[in-house]
Parts: sequence; C-alpha cells; structure tokens
Amino acid sequence: MPPNISKFIDWVRELFKHRRGKHATATGATKDSISRTQWYSRIAFSSIQTDEIVSLAHAEDLHCLDFTIDKAQFDNWRASCEDAYPRPDPESIPSDIRGIADSLRTEKFLEYFTTLSLAKIRQGAVIADIGSAQSSFLELVVNKFDVAGWAVDPSLAGLKSEHPKISFLPELISVAANQLPTLDAVFLHCSFEMFEPVEMEAMIRVAAQKLAVGGRLIIAPLYLEDARTIYLDLDKEASPERLASGSELVNLVHVRDYWGLDWSEWLSPKDLAVRLVRPFGGLAFTLYRVTNSAEIDPKAFLRFVGVWEKSNV
Repeated sequence: MPPNISKFIDWVRELFKHRRGKHATATGATKDSISRTQWYSRIAFSSIQTDEIVSLAHAEDLHCLDFTIDKAQFDNWRASCEDAYPRPDPESIPSDIRGIADSLRTEKFLEYFTTLSLAKIRQGAVIADIGSAQSSFLELVVNKFDVAGWAVDPSLAGLKSEHPKISFLPELISVAANQLPTLDAVFLHCSFEMFEPVEMEAMIRVAAQKLAVGGRLIIAPLYLEDARTIYLDLDKEASPERLASGSELVNLVHVRDYWGLDWSEWLSPKDLAVRLVRPFGGLAFTLYRVTNSAEIDPKAFLRFVGVWEKSNV
C-alpha cells in the first residue's frame, strides 16, 4: 500500500475512535461505558463507516462485493413467514429498548432473507444452524426447501427436536464437529460474535472439513469495526487470554445491561483476514456489504455478511 494511503487510513481510524467515544485499553485501565440503547445505535453504521471498513478489507486483500436487498422481494418473503418471528408482548421487552423492538424484529427478517438469498440451497440438502438456540429459522428453511437440518447450541441440552427432519446437538461447535454429517450450508445469525476466539477458528475449520464442494458457511451479520472491539457487560471482565487471541490490540467497551454478556467480539478487517480467512485456503471468502438495510429500517444494523465457500482444491 502506498505510504500516503496508509497514513490516510490510520488518520481516519483515529478519527472514528474519537467520534465513537472513549475506549478502555487492552490493559483494562479504565472502564468507560455506554447504555444498551446507545450500543444499538452505535452498531447501525453510517455509509461513511462501512466505506472505511471496506477500504480496510481491500487493504487486506479480502474479496468484497455489494449486496442490495430487493425491497419488493423482501416484503413478499416476510409476509409469507411473518409467524416465524412473532412480535413479542410489549411488557416482556425491557423498557429501554421497547421503542426499537419493531426494528429489532425487522433486523431478524433482514438477516434471514439475506442469508437465504446467498445460500444457494437445493432440495434435499443438509444444513446446520450454529448458535441456533431455539430459533425458528431452521424449521422455516427445512419446511420450505425440504432439507435436513442440524441445530447446534449448548443451550439445547435436555431438549429434543419435535421436527422429524431436525436434529439437536447441544454442544459447542468444536465438540459437535465429529457428530455432524457432510453439509451443504451452514448458518449463523447474531451468534458468531459471542464465540470465544478459539471457537471462532473452530467454526471456520469445521466449514473447511464438513462442507461439500460448493457448500457455503454464511455469517449474518458478520460484525466488523475499523479496529478489533470487545463489548461486554459493565459488571464483566474480559480474560487476558481472550484479549490476547487477536492479531492486534483490542478496544474494550462496557455496555450497561448488556444482557449479562461477558464477551462479544467485533473483528477488524485485519483480524478477520489473519485469523479466519488466510489460514483456510480451501475456502473462498467473500465479504458482502449490505448497501440498503438502513433504507428498509434506519435502526437495522445488518451491514456485513461473511461467506466462506468450499472450493474443489
């Protein structure tokens, strides 16, 4: 990269750090915090922020493409499966995010629609939903495409699937790997960022091992920032081992009432390339920038989708 371009990117990165507010250093010397509503607003990146991240991704030689959601197709698809993600009772929603509950629901539909648009699912395929909890997404896909599905999530322990074509694996992906069959598609929705670093790498390794040729691993959203950033609950502390797992220093942001989470990792393009793309030569990676989710709902935060496709190498 020419020195003047490199200096410009460094300057822009510092600019955005100051605009986004204080960060603790990797040593944990300070403990700045934002509210949960501020966090939701913060991750709904502007076009300037997404452009910066794409520029950094290009600098790491990552393959980047734009994906524009066809709003008419999205509206029709959503109407066909509105019951898959029912509107919750307003009283069950914390008061501080009640005002964005509809946007969070739209976000989920956007993730599902974009995933299916990129997945190339065929009838009779075998698919897996990782970090699925009890999401209805897998059942929706199994019924629509007549495929076999695997739900992988430790929270499924003690539960039994009531769908004849869905199997539960109540394990971390690193443990579940040997129990999975060959897969045609693997999905993660709002779960990958909560994986420990070793589990992130295990997920890509499982894709390399278990995907059929042409099969795809799709992570939506793939949460990225200009610099590697860890979000965690105000009352939690990040372990030094987790912090040291990346390829660069980390920004820490504590979130008040952050669902009790002790780890949520937003990768930088550099960290993505070094840890999850370059070591896996049998997978072709594409970073999709979703160009118009904010036009569908200004508070939606789907900006990037990561797709790893098994090559015939």
